[in-house]
Parts: sequence; structure tokens; C-alpha cells
Amino acid sequence: MSFTPAQVGVQLYTLRDRFTTREEIVQTLSKVRDIGYQSVQFYRIPIDISEMRDILQKLGLSVCGVDVPVARLEQEFDQVLKEMELLDCRYITYSYGGDWSKGYLNGLEDYIKAISSIGERLKSTPFRFAYHNHSFEFVGYKGRAALEYFYEQTEYAGILAELDTYWVQHGGGDPADWISRYKGRVPIIHLKDLAIEQVEGKVTQVFAEVGQGNMNWDSILQAATDAEVEWLVVEQDFCAKDPFDSVKESYDFIITALSRLGQNAKGES
Repeated sequence: MSFTPAQVGVQLYTLRDRFTTREEIVQTLSKVRDIGYQSVQFYRIPIDISEMRDILQKLGLSVCGVDVPVARLEQEFDQVLKEMELLDCRYITYSYGGDWSKGYLNGLEDYIKAISSIGERLKSTPFRFAYHNHSFEFVGYKGRAALEYFYEQTEYAGILAELDTYWVQHGGGDPADWISRYKGRVPIIHLKDLAIEQVEGKVTQVFAEVGQGNMNWDSILQAATDAEVEWLVVEQDFCAKDPFDSVKESYDFIITALSRLGQNAKGES
């Protein structure tokens, strides 16, 4: 498998400050398309789904994922599937949504049951749920990282992985290794870089545009190819510069890197 530009998307959470009114939505999606992106992932949809679909179709943008809280899937399952069908999107995505008052590990088993129930209900549909990790799931649990345990326990229910490269590395893991170990189960990966800053003697890890941090992108992209990943999605939680400049910088780096790795990404648009 090799990637084309059509498989490089952007998580619109990165551009959340420019995504509230209809006018902002049209402007933001137009800029995203002008950069070269052909697919987007929604963290929320602030206007009518049919109206959003029409805007996307006019701009030639597909939808690679839609964030949907588990609570909404439990309460509005059929409505969510209608929306996914309208957007022609297969992957429902979300991160941990358990009861934080209990602490992550204390609520983990209940969350696994809830997410597995959703996975079972989705088996008879064209749609699947992909779980997005952060670094707190790398705490130890039953002799391994809690994230590994989570994916073990939810595999039978069909829960997929939406691995985030920054958060895997932030948690002490190797992103390429984690992508490889779940071959065939990782339809989407989130690409964001991790850089080191030192201010007044204090060293911190910070978000960076893809290619501007310390991560090994050749190994990550090769692992994604080998693991049959479908979507490479840029997400940057916080940007030190204009977020449109950030997502363009990341896009340009990814396309160049794919071309350098022999995937001829520049040959298609």
C-alpha cells in the first residue's frame, strides 16, 4: 500500500477558533482545501449536517472521521448513524470519556464495557469506532500499559485504534512500534510532532508542526504503510503560530516525506 494526498486529512480541532459560524466554517474549509487537504475530521459539527455535507461536496472534501462521545452513541445511536451516512464517513472516533471523578484506572473497566457494547452494536452496520489515545493511558495496569490492556479487552467488540503519534511518544512509547503492533486495526493515525523547549532552565515537551520536532517520521510513515493505515490526519492541539500556517507546514512536510519514501505522493492531487 502507498499513500496519496487524498489520504492526508486534518482534524479540525486544530482550527477550532475559526469554526463556529457558517461564514467561518466555509472560510476555514476553503483554506484547508487550498492548502491541499482533501479530507477532514470533525471534532464537532456546529451547523446542520445536511448543510455541512453540501459545503463539503462543493469544496471537494471528504470526511475521514467524526468525533462522537460514547454517551451520545448510547442515547442517540440511530441518529448518529444517519449523520455518518450523510457525511459518507465510516469511522466514529473519540478519546476517553469515562467518569473523571473516579480517576482513569478506577473507571477503566466500566469504560471498556461501555465502549465494547457500542462496538457490538456497530458490527451490523458499515461503521466502526476508533479510540483516540492520550499519554495517560500509558500508566501501568495489570503488568502492561493500560492502553495495551484496553485494546486487548475491546478487540472482540471490533474497537479500532486511532493512534496519536505525539501522545504515544509523550507516554514513553515508540509510535512506529505501536502502529505496527496493531496492523489492520489502525485506520487513522494522528500526526503531530513533539519538540523540546528550554525556558529559564525548565525543559518542557511541546506540540510542533510535523517535521519540526524530534520524532522519526520516516519510521512512522513506513509503519503506517505496512500496517495498512487508511488516513494520515494532522492534528496540533496548540499552535505557536497561525494555525493555518501550522497545518500547511505539516501538510507540505508529509507530502514531501511520502514522496521521498517512494510513495509518489506528489503525483496525485
